[in-house]
Amino acid sequence: MSGTHHFNKPYSVLIPDGESFFALPVLQCLGQMENIHIYVLSNNPSAAIRFSRYTKKYFSYPVEEGDTGRLRALLRIVKEKKIDIVLTIDEPTIRFLSENGSELLKYTRLAPYPKAETFDNVVDKWKFANWLKANNIPYPITILYQTGPVFEDELSEINFPVLIKPARGNGGIGIKFFNDPASLKEYCLNHIQSGEYIVQSFVEGYDLGCSVLSKDGKLLATTMQKRSINVPLTFSPFTNIDFLHDSNIYDLISKIIKELNWSGVAHFDLRYDEKEGLV
Repeated sequence: MSGTHHFNKPYSVLIPDGESFFALPVLQCLGQMENIHIYVLSNNPSAAIRFSRYTKKYFSYPVEEGDTGRLRALLRIVKEKKIDIVLTIDEPTIRFLSENGSELLKYTRLAPYPKAETFDNVVDKWKFANWLKANNIPYPITILYQTGPVFEDELSEINFPVLIKPARGNGGIGIKFFNDPASLKEYCLNHIQSGEYIVQSFVEGYDLGCSVLSKDGKLLATTMQKRSINVPLTFSPFTNIDFLHDSNIYDLISKIIKELNWSGVAHFDLRYDEKEGLV
């Protein structure tokens, strides 16, 4: 029996951020479903997704119009095409919906998305570290890079090696490993801005990931994965992966999702501490 799903009548989906790197893979997955019509909106008139056989119709708006242009175009499309659901792909548009979703809900349905304040606390690694601390959830020792004596004092309390990471960012871009304070300080002074990076203690072990879909703090679906081959000091997203289920990870992520009252998709990067035998 085929694993392909289908709807009894045509079902229309609008992807509102076709300019995203992730939009085309999502489109290709949705395109495997029968009787589904996929529309795409983008601020790039010639994004690759425009030329996919799975795109029923492609719309664009001038990038300089920003969120105002996106909202205007979305309202026009959902009314004109009678869109069944708007499915956001990337962080900027999820944040956009958290502020503008109520306008669209008058005419269509939206995939779950978080409140703006919750979203802002999660996508900023420094804010999220503080949230984890306040909610008694384990996390690596984390300090904010700032020029001045406060950072020097805080750094003296961390055991090396450490990682430095952009407070905002993904895909492992900008993450660096340092064995000693001197090389870290030299890098910070010459390459980054105060307040934009965090320093975290390095956990000896291997990477794990947990991807979720939730609604109002309740998990609806999860997948867990680890690298098939553990490559030390590799900060890029997983490619070759093994799927697994770990009740400790499930319980931890369930607690975070519940405390955040999170709605929507999310992905958590985790680290298995080989010394302590803990996630």
